[in-house]
Amino acid sequence: MYLFLRLFWTLLLALLILGEDDSGSDLVPAFREVPSVRLAYMQGVFGNIFDHQTVRASQRVIRTVLDAVELVGMLPAHPKPARTLQTAGRRLGLHLDDYITQIPVCTHCWKPYTLEELASLEAPSCTVPRCPGIVYKVNLKRRREEDILHEGHNNGGGPNIPGAGSCDSTAQRRVPAKIQPWYSLVTGLRRYLLRPDFVDNLVDMSDHVDPPPLNDDTPMHDIYDGSRFGQLPMGLKRVIDADGAVRDVEISP
Repeated sequence: MYLFLRLFWTLLLALLILGEDDSGSDLVPAFREVPSVRLAYMQGVFGNIFDHQTVRASQRVIRTVLDAVELVGMLPAHPKPARTLQTAGRRLGLHLDDYITQIPVCTHCWKPYTLEELASLEAPSCTVPRCPGIVYKVNLKRRREEDILHEGHNNGGGPNIPGAGSCDSTAQRRVPAKIQPWYSLVTGLRRYLLRPDFVDNLVDMSDHVDPPPLNDDTPMHDIYDGSRFGQLPMGLKRVIDADGAVRDVEISP
C-alpha cells in the first residue's frame, strides 16, 4: 500500500513539474552577452576546471580579459559583466544546483509538500491518513547572548536577558525530514541538445519511414530496429512558425 502511495506521489510530482511552462528559462545567460565577455568567462572557468588553476588565478584571468575589452571601449554596461569565478560559471550554465529542485516529502509515503505547507503544519506527522511518516524535524540552535541583546534593542523594548521573562535563548527551526531532489526532464533535454555529440547520436526518423521487413534471424541492436518503431500515431502535427520556432500541435479529430 505504501509502495503504491510512493509511486503515486512521485508520478503526480512529475506531472506537476512537467506541466509547468518552462519556455522562459534561460539555460545559458551568457548567450545574451557579447562574444568578448563570453570569452573571458570561458578562459577563467575552463582554466579552473581543466588546468586546475586556483579560484584567485581564474578570477584574475577573467578580470584581465574584461579590462582589455574595456580598454578598447567595447565593454557593455548592461548586463554588467561578471568578475567572479562563481558568477561566471553560473552565466555559462555550469552550476547544476540552479536546476535542481529540492522538495520536502514524507519519510514513509513520499507525499510532496511545499515549504509553505511545511511551515504551517501543526505537527510533524504526515497528513495522509494512517501514514506513520513525518514531514519535518525541529532543530534547536543556541543563540549567542550578544545576538539576543541586539534583538532586544532593535525591538525597542530594552535588552533581552537570557532566562528572563519571555526571552528564549534557543531558536527552533523546521527542517525537512526527507528531501527528494528533482531535475526537470524538459530542462535536462534542453541542456543535452546544447551538446553537439548528443545531437549527433539522435536517430534520424527519415531513415525509418519504410523499414525493411524483419525475419526471425535478423539481429536487433536497439529499440528502433523493431518493425513497429515510429509507426504509432501520436495525433500531433509538426508546425514551423515564421520565426523558425518548431512546435507540435494536436490534430483536431
